[in-house]
This record gives sequence, structure tokens and C-alpha cells, in this order.
Amino acid sequence: ATVVLTGTPMRNGIQNLWGYLHAINPHLYSSYWKFVNTFCYIEKTGWGQNILGAKSEESTKNLQKILKHTMLRRTKAQLEGEVPPKVRQTLRIKMGAQIQAIHDEFWEEMMILLDSGELVIAPTILTKILRMRQLLVCPKLLSESMGYGVGIETIVASIEDQPDHHAAIFTSFRKAIPYLKEYVEDKLKTKDTFVIHGGMKPKDVFDIVREYKSKRGIIFSTIKFAEGQNFETCSYGYILGPEWTFDENEQAEDRLNRMTSKDTAFISYIKHIGSVEELVYSVVNGKYSNVNEILKDRSVLKLETEGKMNGTF
Repeated sequence: ATVVLTGTPMRNGIQNLWGYLHAINPHLYSSYWKFVNTFCYIEKTGWGQNILGAKSEESTKNLQKILKHTMLRRTKAQLEGEVPPKVRQTLRIKMGAQIQAIHDEFWEEMMILLDSGELVIAPTILTKILRMRQLLVCPKLLSESMGYGVGIETIVASIEDQPDHHAAIFTSFRKAIPYLKEYVEDKLKTKDTFVIHGGMKPKDVFDIVREYKSKRGIIFSTIKFAEGQNFETCSYGYILGPEWTFDENEQAEDRLNRMTSKDTAFISYIKHIGSVEELVYSVVNGKYSNVNEILKDRSVLKLETEGKMNGTF
């Protein structure tokens, strides 16, 4: 048997190949951890095990021999001309006074920790960043008394300008989806909204996606769970609170950009001007060497507010 892979890159590493091989030969590739221990280098830490890459040059060669007879990969370059174009844009928006104040308070708390000279545990800083990200995606994640957020307001305004209200909205935070859905239904006066996320049965997901396409409604999905779904009837996708790994966002984008698609896919990333999230993407772009560098540079926040859009991120 052969599994045909698309041009969407493998996001995390060699360990992801086990699922494909298990589907081909469940008996031979019955154990995930046996596969990982055979082909992956594992580092044991106090937090568990980290898979860091290939185990050795020899193990990589052995795996390549296996894949040569079981998989065929068509790259994006090979698919050019077979799929409609994809247009990616960034919608840079202001946070608003209340959200800006809360965001800056989190920021200052984080800076106090970094400037204290004391030992700072990484999860403490990451928790601050997580709260800021949640605030930007949907303030109600922090407090029910707060609004839905300028991000979803911007998305709804964009959908209203489209020929119909057929769209896909992706986010990193599953718990934000009910709030985002509630706002969309109220403002667009529609009940043709659909939700998919991790933990759902495959048949249920299939039925939901089929109805979504049939009714040309609006679907909400976590970015990571979108993988493997086809929204080829939809031309407008929005990413609110992207993942920090570009490949994960790209695979969500490509739910709209299929070989069966007829129209150009327009993908809009919602970015809050001057936010910590926007600055971290500067690291992804290579503008800074590490996250700590931009966190320490107090002037960056002000400069980025008036800066130019830097590609997708």
C-alpha cells in the first residue's frame, strides 16, 4: 500500500510518520513508542520525554528505505497549476484602551520578574504570555464581564463585506470558540455556524463539515485540529491567535486551498498592534535572536506600533 502525502510539511518530526505507517501495516507498526525508540533521539527531563530528532544517521537511512516503498510525496512545487491561488494578508488592529491597559499590566508584571535578578521559572513567563494571548483572542477568556474583542469584531466586519457569509475561523484556543460563535451569530443574524475540535468522533466531524459546506455557513476550528479537513467551498479564512509555528498555521490555511477548490483562497491573520504576540513573531522572522531580546527592549513595543507590516507575521 502507498500513502500519498501532500505538499503540507510534516510539522513536528519523524514521530509523526508512525501514524501513516500504522495505517498501512497495523501489525508491523503496532507500537508508537517502539517506533519512536527505534528512529528518534529522546531526551529524558524532569517534565517527561522530549523527542529531539533523528536517533542516528544509520536509523535515518533505514527509515528512508522503508518510506521509499510505502510513501509518495508530492511537493507544493509539483502541485502548482493544479490548485487555485492563495492570498495571505495581515489585518493589523488596535487593541482598544481597556485591553491595552490590561495587556500592559501583564507586560509590566513580566518585566518585573525578568528584571528582579532572581531565578525565573520559564512556566511563569509563559503563563503571562499565554494570558496576554488569550486576552487578545477573546477577553471573555479572562473575565465574563469583558467584551468579545476587537479581533472577532474585525472578522465579522470583513465577512459582512463578502458576497455571502461562507467563512472559516481558526484559533489556537478551543475555549474561545463558544464566545466567538455567540458573537458571530448575534451580529450576522445566523444559526448556520459549525464547530469542530479535538475529541470529536470522525463521523461527527465528517457530518458537520458536510453540512457546513452544504449550507455555506461559518465554521470554527482549532488550528491544529483543522488538519485533514477540506473546506474547498470556502474562499475566506481568518486566523485569530495563530500558533507560533508557521507550518501549523499553513496547514489550517490549506483547508481552503484544495485541488477541488474553484476560487482563490483569501487568508487573513488578525494581529494586534504593539502586542507581545506581534513581537514574538519578530523572532520567528529572524528580526531578533531570541524572545528575551525583544522583551528587554522597551523601545520595541512603541516602534512596532508604527512599524510596517512584516509579511504574514
